[in-house]
Amino acid sequence: MEEISPGKVQNLSHRAVWLYLMRLDELRASLFRASSPPAPGLTASFCSYGRWFACRFFQLHLTATPCGSATVAVIGPDWFLSSNKILPMLGTPRGGQSARYLPTSDGSGYLVYVNKTTLFAIPFDLDKLETRGTAVPVLDDVANAAGFASGQLCFSRTGVLVYRKAGGGSPELATLQWVDPSGRKDPLRAKPAVYRYGSLSPDGKRMALVIADGGSEDLWVYDPQRDAMTRLTFGGAFYSYPRWSPDGKYVVFGSHGNGIFQARADGASQPQALIQGKTAQFPWSFTPDGKRLAYDDLGDGHWRIWTVPLEDQGGQLKAGKPEQIKSSFIELNPSISPDGRWMAYESDESGRSEVFVRAFPAPSSGQGGKWQISSGGGGWAHWSRTGHDLVYQSRDQMMAARYTVKGDTFVAESPRVWIPKLGGPVWGLAPDGKRVVVVTPMESAEAPKPEHVVVFLENFFDELRRKVPVWQ
Repeated sequence: MEEISPGKVQNLSHRAVWLYLMRLDELRASLFRASSPPAPGLTASFCSYGRWFACRFFQLHLTATPCGSATVAVIGPDWFLSSNKILPMLGTPRGGQSARYLPTSDGSGYLVYVNKTTLFAIPFDLDKLETRGTAVPVLDDVANAAGFASGQLCFSRTGVLVYRKAGGGSPELATLQWVDPSGRKDPLRAKPAVYRYGSLSPDGKRMALVIADGGSEDLWVYDPQRDAMTRLTFGGAFYSYPRWSPDGKYVVFGSHGNGIFQARADGASQPQALIQGKTAQFPWSFTPDGKRLAYDDLGDGHWRIWTVPLEDQGGQLKAGKPEQIKSSFIELNPSISPDGRWMAYESDESGRSEVFVRAFPAPSSGQGGKWQISSGGGGWAHWSRTGHDLVYQSRDQMMAARYTVKGDTFVAESPRVWIPKLGGPVWGLAPDGKRVVVVTPMESAEAPKPEHVVVFLENFFDELRRKVPVWQ
């Protein structure tokens, strides 16, 4: 792991965003990243000013005064964290992201954030940890990063604002498309929306989706046969990585900073906590019998794979004692094979993110065998349920590796290109293994193309004090 020192600007890959840890350690904000290089074309910007980073991790930003006398972590537009206490931020309209604290030269300060394409500001007393008055729109036409709900803007300590204009486009809108190896696309859901995450049900007849709307990101289940949506969550957190139980009765999903939750797929009950947690935890794969869940956990500052036994008790999943798969490397995104004997996962053991397979569960004598599958970078592995293929993503391609099993040995052939162009970062493998459903960004003649115009505004702090006086 490499620590990025304060005072720099880093452009990082989409995959690297999920390899980030920000922590409060003696009032110092540290930002870590994996050693693998960023993927071209998938970048997000993290800016700094003063002695502290202002960066995004699950809608969370850490900022501080230039002298470093206090630290404020802003969670969305509705809450902020200081001295390890979460407090409501009053006076703000609902919805938004990319919140930051801006100290100004006269000692006053502001909390600013983006709601859709508008930058809002509200005076903030850093000593009392209180907002003053109400949030005021100060700038329009600020672009958002597609797929990240993150405003594309950055501030310097001297009051310079740099941002990309939205240009009237809607770069985050996408549709759901079936894509096969020939490149043919068939619509699954033509209605555009801002899809964050998705997962196909085991029978392929429904799809769990996290959809962003304004400042909320909620979990829905889409039924293509009825063209109907069932809502499973109703705000209150940022949800991600939905996964289906093998019988299709439950959807489990991550709730950022709260652990892993579960919900009935038919919406018949309220979501319930499955695994309590205070860091990033994401469900990834069930065993075929549904009695164990494998998931990612960032609890010690590094991605680790854990599993937990499950029981279905009275229409609700109950979790037992979690168990960690020990490793000295970063490991995540575990996918359990259809026969329950193998686990595919991502690891940086080779120096960059690659797909590996290990015996599962590990034999009592030790860890058992371990085999590297990809060689040019790869992740998000899925097992075909109708054949002996392991498929994974490498940049914007889908790769497939045919495999055989000889006793306790996993034998994989050289990976081959299966789908030359995926067309989107979120996808799911169909039950028949013949195609994938992809969250595909909209491209139409009617939709205006986003303008890549970057604006530099000098003396922005002066304009901020003019539009939003601290005595309002």
